[in-house]
Amino acid sequence: MPKVCAAQPAVFIDHTEERVLGIDPNDINSIASVTIPIPSDQPTPLPAQFDEKRNTWILSSSNPSLRIAGRFSSNIQNNTVFGFIIQVAPSYMKVASLPDRYILCDGYHRAYGLIKRGITKVPVLVRDFVAFEDIKYQPVMLPQAAYLGDRPALLQDYHNENVSEEIGLPTAEKLIIIQGLELVAAHTP
Repeated sequence: MPKVCAAQPAVFIDHTEERVLGIDPNDINSIASVTIPIPSDQPTPLPAQFDEKRNTWILSSSNPSLRIAGRFSSNIQNNTVFGFIIQVAPSYMKVASLPDRYILCDGYHRAYGLIKRGITKVPVLVRDFVAFEDIKYQPVMLPQAAYLGDRPALLQDYHNENVSEEIGLPTAEKLIIIQGLELVAAHTP
């Protein structure tokens, strides 16, 4: 990671250490379990609340990979059931390889935590690109000159007091709301 450029302007460090706490820095398989994890056969427990007044399920997570993965309908005990498949999608550390540099696309929280623990060589998924325009970046990134210029921002710069600063920002929660409504529609004969 010493030569990987950083394009993301901020990293929420609240849970960065937790994400890499249990890994053995001398075991590549242990590190890979965090950087390119193999999806588990076991479902991820999801904290859900049910609001009786609004007939609503509310799921929330600080993990942005929480998503609606599908929908279904079925018959159970002479009743029709409709629902959604909710999952925390697997997330991998991804690096874009350009002719003259590497840029981290996904995995900033893990990179921050790994570097803080002194782990700088990790397995990641790398994809080659001919031109920067081919990379589908989120609009909230540093100006291109910051990671495409002569002295690009590097991942370890997040830990460098001379070029970065710890500030308080509101954190985001991913919410999924599933509500059942009963309505009566009036029809004119």
